[in-house]
Amino acid sequence: VNAFIDYTEKKKSGTVIQRLFRMPGDHNTIYHNLVNNGILQFSDTEYHKIDVAAKDVYGNVSHLIFYLKQRKIDLQNDVEVENTPFFHYDQQNTFNEDSIQISFPANVFYENLNFQYSMESTYSNSQYSALHHIHNRFTPVHSYYTIRLLPRYIPASIKSKALIVYEDGNGEQIAKTTTWENEWLVTSAREFGDFYVMVDTSPPKIVPLRIVQNKLLTGNMLRFSTSDNLSGIVNYSGYLDSKWFLMEYDSRNGQLSGMLPPDLPAGEHSLILIVNDDVKNGRTYTFNFKK
Repeated sequence: VNAFIDYTEKKKSGTVIQRLFRMPGDHNTIYHNLVNNGILQFSDTEYHKIDVAAKDVYGNVSHLIFYLKQRKIDLQNDVEVENTPFFHYDQQNTFNEDSIQISFPANVFYENLNFQYSMESTYSNSQYSALHHIHNRFTPVHSYYTIRLLPRYIPASIKSKALIVYEDGNGEQIAKTTTWENEWLVTSAREFGDFYVMVDTSPPKIVPLRIVQNKLLTGNMLRFSTSDNLSGIVNYSGYLDSKWFLMEYDSRNGQLSGMLPPDLPAGEHSLILIVNDDVKNGRTYTFNFKK
């Protein structure tokens, strides 16, 4: 889909514009009977009438008619820019600096790329690396590539909590599943933009929804709101009166819910919830109630 639409325009304005040509690295099989991959080439500077027809399944047709004229200047695509890495879309590419290593598999781009990179030194207490600007977020990436970042000193007691974070254009921090390789932190990404290292030492939060501790429970459904400040919730478990209890997690709203068995006897009961995030910060929450 990223190659089928104007990805840059979608990211900038939210407008979805369909391309009328196939990009070099677009291997989608939906195209048939293409001529020159949909690219128009004129040998003169005259105006040419273009008629774009769209037809629905019932045969109704709409036409968009406009005129094109070839510029006198011959614009060349895929021109290498001096002092800028030039990546061929159909080849494996690598980029290495002192504190970053990037590996791009072949066909991860939709077209050849003049790769842009810059770095900013940061001195925030929450960031443990430089801020790495990897190309720009308006360029689509077809599949995952590998990022290795060399962090600043991280105390041994919290090294296991370190992870690479992607920051989108709205300032939202999205934690990446990260591993250590010697002194490097490694992750996979499927987008361009800003990346840096953070440490997550905060356990998830658990809050009961419309139920109250140590009170009589009138219904049979237990619901809890869960949240995590960075790395994200990865697993959970529930135990009702010391026995495993089925809980369901809705990642869209972060809610955990469970239906009490209809034969639960009257009296006092206890539900224990255990929730862990991606760097093994855990929260254990006990909810006591009466039936």
